[in-house]
Amino acid sequence: MIGVALAEMVLIIAGILLALQIDNWNQNRQERKITNDYLEIIKHNIAHDIKDLEDISDLRKQSLIYTDTILGYYRNEHISDPKLFELGFRSLFLEERFYPNRSAYESLKSSGFLRNVGNTRIEEGLNGYNLHIDRILNSQDVFNSLILTIEEKLSENGFYIEYAEIFQWEHNDTINFTYENLVKYPDVQSTFIRSKMWLEQFILEYTQCANIGKDLLEELNNGD
Repeated sequence: MIGVALAEMVLIIAGILLALQIDNWNQNRQERKITNDYLEIIKHNIAHDIKDLEDISDLRKQSLIYTDTILGYYRNEHISDPKLFELGFRSLFLEERFYPNRSAYESLKSSGFLRNVGNTRIEEGLNGYNLHIDRILNSQDVFNSLILTIEEKLSENGFYIEYAEIFQWEHNDTINFTYENLVKYPDVQSTFIRSKMWLEQFILEYTQCANIGKDLLEELNNGD
């Protein structure tokens, strides 16, 4: 009887252990599926980010062309193309930002399933890519704070009263920007000088981030 009872106990324990193993296996499989679903969304988001980075980089490059030309006007003490000056001014003061979509990445991190990726290169790539995005977002915040401060100074000095037309979207006339008038507002020139540095930095950061994103996408696709 003892032997039978012992055998039954062994069978019960074995059944429990098997059930636990199956449960763990099912749980691991479910977690891997969830992780893979997150990674698919992340790939889509990164691809979208790369396009946005390339688009905003093109806008910044155009702003840099305007800025270089306008700084030349100041050096020559003559504004030969007032319309270009207007376009350059508006390109700086219109807020252009890169808005990444990191919802899937943040959800993957908070779920604790990032450990299930099982690929060190992908994990490091995700972390590196998002750290670079953090730097871009911080740079954009600093730049926009700088522009906001300059806008306040120009408003206090009467610039927006004298050149109110520049903020009317559908005006067709060319505003009569002259060097003699603009030297009354030294903050305008200093804005273009500082913006040149920021624009060059943005273009570099956007390009680097897009390249990192492309490498990460390749790694994610290879990891499928």
